[in-house]
Amino acid sequence: MSFKDEEVQRRLAEAQSKAEVISLAQVRKREERPSRLQAVLEDSQAHPVTKLAAYMRDAPELQGLFAYNDLTRQFVLTRPLPGLLADDAPTEATFPQPWTVHQVRLLTLYLRQKGLRPGHPDDVRALMTQEAQAHSFNPVQDYLNSLQWDGQSRLEHMFEHVLGLKNPAGMPAESRGESPIPLHYFAEIGRRFMVAAVARAFATLDKPYKFDWMPVLSGGQGIGKSRFGKILFGQWLREDLPANMSDKDAMNALQGCWGVELAELSSLKRSSQESAKSLLSREVDSFRAPYGSHTEDYPRRVSFLGTTNLDFYLTDSTGNRRFLPIPCTQPLNLEWLIANKDQLWAEAMTLWRTNPAFPTWIPDSLKEIIAELHKRYTTSDPLETKVAQILGEADQQTGLSEFRASTTWAGRHDFPGALLLEALGLPLSRRHEMRLGPILKGLGYENSQRRIGSRTTRTWLHKNRSAP
Repeated sequence: MSFKDEEVQRRLAEAQSKAEVISLAQVRKREERPSRLQAVLEDSQAHPVTKLAAYMRDAPELQGLFAYNDLTRQFVLTRPLPGLLADDAPTEATFPQPWTVHQVRLLTLYLRQKGLRPGHPDDVRALMTQEAQAHSFNPVQDYLNSLQWDGQSRLEHMFEHVLGLKNPAGMPAESRGESPIPLHYFAEIGRRFMVAAVARAFATLDKPYKFDWMPVLSGGQGIGKSRFGKILFGQWLREDLPANMSDKDAMNALQGCWGVELAELSSLKRSSQESAKSLLSREVDSFRAPYGSHTEDYPRRVSFLGTTNLDFYLTDSTGNRRFLPIPCTQPLNLEWLIANKDQLWAEAMTLWRTNPAFPTWIPDSLKEIIAELHKRYTTSDPLETKVAQILGEADQQTGLSEFRASTTWAGRHDFPGALLLEALGLPLSRRHEMRLGPILKGLGYENSQRRIGSRTTRTWLHKNRSAP
């Protein structure tokens, strides 16, 4: 597809023109700084704090030294401290780097050497913070903004190339006799995932971005599943989320990254998988950052990618909609991904920039395919077979009839969880009731409150039946 969309070109041209105007204004502002600073320093009536603020804002050696990394939520130095203090920086130091208490004190001494009266280092830190906030940057946004799409469509073919899908009908059927997966499934998931990741990178508190699903790459060990995420997200991929994904440590761990790999999703316990589903649904994180004085809200900027070596890695037959299977049956074509990574992101950036409402949710056209894939990759609970046998197809009461006899439930189609547990020979407990829930929903039963005699009780009823 050629890149001839006039509306797209017009918007990009406007953005470039605005950037040039801003750049020219910044040059003029820099040219005015020396004379403005000199005037403040020579003003005998100016307060020492006023002179200090002017020096930190306009002194040439301090220009651009303080910045705020909007991705990591950190105040940073962009280069070594000036003058005599430059020797204090380790030779192996890399920049930008978060400033330290020691560096704030050294800068306080430097300002005193310049004849200023900085007072306490906390005052200097406050002015450093003020200057840093005026020079905010986001490395992921800067990377995406630097890309220019060549007009060639690649996103819809990304998984086709990476997975090596040679069969025109789609993913080759596996040895278990399953039907092939249509190619358009991979095309839609790949395109929507990439555009959503771009939109997430630019999310703000005013405009958070809803993105509550993730692709899960499954296949043999050593075929390149983890490298897929490392290539796409580069240095901004995180692989080591805390085990408890619901606590503040997990929220902190999400800061400073763009992509998160949930490795070995199959090894997560059920409770952990529930936490993962909850984690995926959030648009805003609320937590107290390290050394922060209070809890603050932060827009969710990360996208999630799952990987696993096992065939059956989903455990909840009714809550898997957030996990979209991407089976990998051979080594991934990572060379193609490396060669095309920048253009893949450039295309995704163009699609989002020209249409911020680009659809990244799961379309209805894929829901039947996804439902079938969830059945393939969901590990069954041994109890499910027993439940199905007791209830019979559409609850023909083949196994519950003897337990219904001489009770309120005789002659009814619905039943309480306690009655089924009795039929299964299991004690009544919260744990067993929670275990039954997904099984019954997977078999087509719905749970609701119904009035039985003089009291209201929660009962299960097959969706094809009506009470009683």
